[in-house]
Amino acid sequence: MDLKARFPDARLVIGNSEVGIEVRLKGIRCPVLISVAHVPELNHIRVEDDGLEIGAGVKLSQLVDVLKKVRNDRPEYETSSYRALIEQIKWFAGTQIRNIASVGGNICTASPISDLNPLWMAIGVKFRIIDCKGNVRTCLAKKFFQGYREVDLTSSEILLSVSLPWNKPFEFVKEFKQSHRRGDDIAIVNAGMRVCLEEKDKKWLVSDALIVYGGVAPLSFAA
Repeated sequence: MDLKARFPDARLVIGNSEVGIEVRLKGIRCPVLISVAHVPELNHIRVEDDGLEIGAGVKLSQLVDVLKKVRNDRPEYETSSYRALIEQIKWFAGTQIRNIASVGGNICTASPISDLNPLWMAIGVKFRIIDCKGNVRTCLAKKFFQGYREVDLTSSEILLSVSLPWNKPFEFVKEFKQSHRRGDDIAIVNAGMRVCLEEKDKKWLVSDALIVYGGVAPLSFAA
């Protein structure tokens, strides 16, 4: 955060897969890059009472390993979101990219065809954001994405972590991705879908639902 305060326009990099493309193919100049790949505060995953706290620097392959362990340890109804994320990440780029690409890097890139951002929004996760003075605020994922590759971050802020809640009984989450190839390909369209059911008068009703699409607008878009 000290470096960010001194160089407000600096780009933070971990896997560098996005910035590398911008510099090499789009001619974008990035005079100052800050590597945050080994910052401990960005690389934790903690099991909390209300869900999983995922540091923004956690690699996608690391995340999958933890999600699988948690899925096996918790009641099945609590981990519907976790199973959807595991399945979606399976088709996210290739193994080499998943080994270096970070959760926060993918979120803050705000690609309109991100495989994960529609799921974060549909699930209802909260992003924890910290500024150069140490102040921390939270922002719902569905409010974080504001336009084409625009997010709710100022030049003095970075994404600190993602709060992934447990699911409630009769809350179901599913993922979707359509691409030209089954694996290692960008999406034509993708989606995250969450539906909550409740029983009233011996009938099952939809009490809440959120379906978010990628690839149909300049940002991930809630139907």
